Amino acid sequence: MQQAILTPDAPPPNGFYSQAVQAGPMLYVSGQLPVREGQVVAESAAEQTRFVLESIRAILRAAGGDLGNVVQVTIYIADIALWSEVNAVYQEVLGAVPVPPARCIVPVKELHFGAKVEIQATAYLPGSAR
Repeated sequence: MQQAILTPDAPPPNGFYSQAVQAGPMLYVSGQLPVREGQVVAESAAEQTRFVLESIRAILRAAGGDLGNVVQVTIYIADIALWSEVNAVYQEVLGAVPVPPARCIVPVKELHFGAKVEIQATAYLPGSAR
């Protein structure tokens, strides 16, 4: 059984998709952009990364989890030169999780709204299958 997860503590979907979908103990978080009402919330990649990770944390909490439940992350960056800036914030925010998630960083030509970062995640939520 699948269930959409939606929280007002993260940007609402801007199209035909869910913030996240829970299927059994697995939670699939859609790519999150650093936007509010169609506008990028910050200029620097670091600030955008922090905003997106906090959005993902809010979605996880709405599903009964937290960042420690994340098992896989894909990060899209608009320029390979942003790698170290994004990685520093990522490590700061997720540094306390018991097991670092598997991760992929993908440089892309451009992201929607001119964002520098987009992050999607997959989490395992044992005991919270809805």
